[in-house]
Order: sequence, then C-alpha cells, then structure tokens
Amino acid sequence: MWRESGLQWSDFLPADTKVEEFLLSNKLEWTVAAGGDLGEGDGELSEESMGKEIAKVLDSNRKSNETLFDWIEKHCSAKLSTPSFIRVLTTVVIESVIDGIGGPTNQCKLNEEQLRMRNPVLKKYLDGKPKLEMQALLALQYLMHRL
Repeated sequence: MWRESGLQWSDFLPADTKVEEFLLSNKLEWTVAAGGDLGEGDGELSEESMGKEIAKVLDSNRKSNETLFDWIEKHCSAKLSTPSFIRVLTTVVIESVIDGIGGPTNQCKLNEEQLRMRNPVLKKYLDGKPKLEMQALLALQYLMHRL
C-alpha cells in the first residue's frame, strides 16, 4: 500500500536526514524495496537509473576509469558509503567485465583484462570496510544467481 501511494520518505523527514539510513535503522526498507526510489524526492538517482548511467559511462570508456570517478563524485557523492550504492556499483562493474551477458550462460566469459582495469573502482569505494565488502559479495552472489 505504501509503494502504491506514491509517497516519498523525503517528504516526511528533515532535509538533513539521509533517507536510506533512516529506513535501515527503523527497519522500513521494505517500503521502498522492489524498485522503489530512496531519493526521488531529493532529485537523486534511483538505484535502477544509477546502475544504467554507470553502465553507460563504463561502456563509453573502456580504457579509463577517470570518467567514471568523475561521474560518481558528481552524481553519487552522498551515497558513496551506502550499501545500496555498493551493490549497484559492484553489479554494474562486474557485468561490464563479463562478455556474453544476455546470451546462453555457457557463453559468458570473464574479460580478465577489463577486470584488472576496473579493479581500482571497486577498491576505491569498498575502501577495505568489511560491511561494504559484504554488500559487494551479496551483489556478486545475486548476479551469479541471475546469470
């Protein structure tokens, strides 16, 4: 019922409150799960649109990570340490280094050169933090299940 109402948590919380942190600390993330948008009222990107935009940046810049770093700093700076950002980033980065996604599963192949090149992206944002590393592992597990 909450999702169908079209209401946004950002409409009810003070401007300086981070919606995702509020939802997690109050165990209300279910209200925006299934494609909900945590920041739509704030002009922030939803997880889905963030993933699509990151994928576009990765596809257009196969030789460098600098454009991606710039894009993330500009559009996602408030979310850099959030579990949802790490899951989206991990999923999209790993999808970008697997050739053959969309075809038969046995045709998927890891592009090791691209993985080595994209490794600094994940290292930068995971930053050796166990909770964020756990989110990255969850994203990888989910991706492998989807494939």
